[in-house]
Amino acid sequence: MRSLVVIAVCALVGMSFLFAKAPKSLSSYQWKSRVIVSYHKYEESKAEQQAMANEKQAEILDRDLVILDFQDLSKEDQAKLQAQHGMKPGTHLLIGKDGGVKGAQDTPLDFSKWFTLIDTMPMRKQEMRE
Repeated sequence: MRSLVVIAVCALVGMSFLFAKAPKSLSSYQWKSRVIVSYHKYEESKAEQQAMANEKQAEILDRDLVILDFQDLSKEDQAKLQAQHGMKPGTHLLIGKDGGVKGAQDTPLDFSKWFTLIDTMPMRKQEMRE
């Protein structure tokens, strides 16, 4: 019985390493995706955003959008967003494919406003024509 407990604990510890998220670099998305960076005040807001994103999945994919949690970014990107754009809990930033910040929202996140803004961008207009 004791050996089963030890095996179970080892398996759980090992699994936690499988699901650990490596810090993401914003530069890896440049020229590929638009990015919404969300800095959540509360876990509930993160869950609500995920539910909204699931409802808007087709629109998100159509606009080449990726949604990242601020906490999952590299420390360098976190520091840059805080220093240059005042990123704080409750803030969401839209970053264009060119890597520039295109807009900011406070909580709650409104995907419709982002979609409207994205659809006015020259690169997006070109994508819609193709």
